[in-house]
Amino acid sequence: MKEMAMRRVGHALTPIDPMSDEELMLLSTDKDVLVTAWVPRNVKQHRLAWGLAGKIAEAVDNIHDADDAMDWLKIKCRHVKYLTDPRTGQVQIIPKSIAFASLTQQAFGRLLNRMVYVTCTEIIPGLDEGALRRELLKMVGGGTWEKITGGSQNRHRKGQERPEAELATEGQTEPQRAPATTYRSRRRLERSA
Repeated sequence: MKEMAMRRVGHALTPIDPMSDEELMLLSTDKDVLVTAWVPRNVKQHRLAWGLAGKIAEAVDNIHDADDAMDWLKIKCRHVKYLTDPRTGQVQIIPKSIAFASLTQQAFGRLLNRMVYVTCTEIIPGLDEGALRRELLKMVGGGTWEKITGGSQNRHRKGQERPEAELATEGQTEPQRAPATTYRSRRRLERSA
């Protein structure tokens, strides 16, 4: 079953973006269709994630469709649960749901930011994060990344250096650190001092 973002206009539901329109056109004409409608916390956030999965499916040869790409993304981003067979001890990795009821808007925003980061660093290395975000925003009809995801773009992750300008805004004119330390280890050292 495909999810489509629709808007009620009078007594009809109409697609609100090109991706939903394409999905609607795949349905058979002159046949009855059962529809389940609900108002999600943020439709654009969900469409950004599926737009990203679609882009990955187009770019990576061994991915068949957006569903496979989404499962792969969730596994790469560690949005998974681990099941262990008690007899054999074998562990299975099962992607968790990204349904609207399964995550808060803030948690889904963090997951979406992680998905973009993983896409640009591991799945399609060298892909520009900013360009990918702009392309995804175009696909869902515009807006700003921060407004849709409910936060920042999380550019500085654990284990990565923060720019000097950011450190200066914390009241440090010259950072007191060795060049090889990371932001996370610096914070631990500062707290212990």
